[in-house]
Amino acid sequence: MILYILMLVPLVLETCIPYMSAVWAIPANIAVIIAVTAFAAYTVRLFMRSTHEVSLIGKFFTAALTMSVVSFVFNAILVSPQHQISSNLYFTFALGLSLLYLFEYYITESYPTFRKIGIVLFPIILLLALWKAEKASLIIPFMLITYVFEAKDRVRFACYMFLSFVLLIVSLWRMNSGDALNYQFTFILALPFISHLPIRRDLSKNSKFLYIYPLVIWFGHTVVTYM
Repeated sequence: MILYILMLVPLVLETCIPYMSAVWAIPANIAVIIAVTAFAAYTVRLFMRSTHEVSLIGKFFTAALTMSVVSFVFNAILVSPQHQISSNLYFTFALGLSLLYLFEYYITESYPTFRKIGIVLFPIILLLALWKAEKASLIIPFMLITYVFEAKDRVRFACYMFLSFVLLIVSLWRMNSGDALNYQFTFILALPFISHLPIRRDLSKNSKFLYIYPLVIWFGHTVVTYM
């Protein structure tokens, strides 16, 4: 629980980054990416530990829906237009977990029918995630690499490095079009911190602390609005 809360603390910084000087904005952006990466790794570990994967995925989708509805209310009543809440990482994690489930129980299944269902649904969900989900270009590949190569340390690390390189190239290419530098490629800095994440519970049985993340986001945006 304490570790989970610590992972969420840097996410509050994301609401303040537009108002920071460049000296502080760079480390703040990197801290956010490290926190998101740790959060993604934590989610994959929860999936691997869970004995009720479908229930776990359902709880993430429920948390994502709840966060969207309450954020809509916050945006309409409490939060100023320039500080509107759009963040919802739970939707990205829920789609990522769905992909892990399809890989584990359909694509690698020996029954042809199950495999065909997995092969059809997997790219649909993948494209939906990359199109609509927050930070999906980092979170989705990271979750898949972490899960698929869980027992192959060298291959997993090589894939992390390749993903970081691709994200850096894409970020630099977009900078030529006038976009700001995207710091997602710095996720590799989180690797030393996530190698031994302790998971002591099956979240499919108790998901109350999932709602700490929305509380952190709502609090951050409300504070920035009235500062």
